[in-house]
Amino acid sequence: MDEVDGLRRSLNEVLSVGPITAVGLDEWERIVTGHGRATRDHSAGMLLREIAGDLAELTEIIGRSGSASALRRLTGMAAQMSGLMCLVFCRIDDRTAAHRWARTARLAAVEAGDPAIRSWVLAQEAHVYYYGVDFRETVSLAQQAQDVARHQACVGAVLAVAIEARAWAAMGRREEVQQAEGAKFWMQVCTELRNRGVRDVLIACCDGLTGLPEAIEAVWPHTTVQTCVVHLIRAAMKFVSYKDRRAMVTALKEIYTAPTVEAAETALLGFADSPLGKRYPAAVAVWERAWDRFTPFLAFPPEVRRIIYTTNAIESFNYQIRKVIKNRGHFPTDDAVVKLIWLAIADIEDKRARQRAAEAGKPRNQSRQAPPRLVEGAGVHGWKQALNSLDIFFPGRIPIDVR
Repeated sequence: MDEVDGLRRSLNEVLSVGPITAVGLDEWERIVTGHGRATRDHSAGMLLREIAGDLAELTEIIGRSGSASALRRLTGMAAQMSGLMCLVFCRIDDRTAAHRWARTARLAAVEAGDPAIRSWVLAQEAHVYYYGVDFRETVSLAQQAQDVARHQACVGAVLAVAIEARAWAAMGRREEVQQAEGAKFWMQVCTELRNRGVRDVLIACCDGLTGLPEAIEAVWPHTTVQTCVVHLIRAAMKFVSYKDRRAMVTALKEIYTAPTVEAAETALLGFADSPLGKRYPAAVAVWERAWDRFTPFLAFPPEVRRIIYTTNAIESFNYQIRKVIKNRGHFPTDDAVVKLIWLAIADIEDKRARQRAAEAGKPRNQSRQAPPRLVEGAGVHGWKQALNSLDIFFPGRIPIDVR
């Protein structure tokens, strides 16, 4: 068998003489991906032989590569295969070899210059330390992996979030576990949305969910992420007695209706120094903690602020769906859940359509109580003005058919 393998290697050397082609690079990427899939069900011994053999051939090709772009791609593949070697040695409990391959993988990833590969390699190294019961180093490497991949969605970031949460759990740190798990969940949600066709998001209005802003910024780096103003108001009002609520609402309005960030800061400082602010310092702290996520809101004109200041439309939809499914003990399949939600939406839409039809023809000066469409949402007053402003703030990012 050694002679047969030697013949194969000699043939590969003859075929790979000269610069590698784009097709050849694609084939090698397919081979690397195949090794990654094989780690799920192949034995460690089989993986070790297969990956080591292909890595030896890849190393020879790297030594003969002349193109800088091809060299970067090949070095990235070498980093990934070295990371897989690290994972295999971790599985057979050879920590020393695992650490050595992790170091090699990290060096190759740096040379490749691809943040996604660097993030993935760091996540693999974090696994080595986790199984070596060094949880603090696990957390450190996992956080490095997330920092490296901060501006793009990649597998390494998701793996890093998961292993960080497991390390915090092993150390008994429940708050950190919740934060890491929340980030992992929202990263998966945002990545799936992007894979299903959401290529760009202009503005994301969040309501304080742990990990959601970071996940949005990782998947869509150019998105403006801001905190829902209504949620900030509600969070502040939790600390206020009933008799002071009207005065509190008036004081907070000076902050979120300010024309500029500087004016809002002045209003917040004035509120903090006022008798009301001194009586309720926790309400002031709510705005101070969320300030960096709130201030993007102030960069927009009033017609845009009216659209993005709240997530109430989404919450209304979720509330209607929860009313339908909360009394069900369980569902036999995922399809059963989807069908129930779809039927609930159709039923709600029919009821609202009948209410709107009953009010059709009323004079404009009479108020209408019929609710808007559930899925498509309410009409936005001044939408054309808001759309013009958005086109100025985000040039070239609004599709022509939406304008």
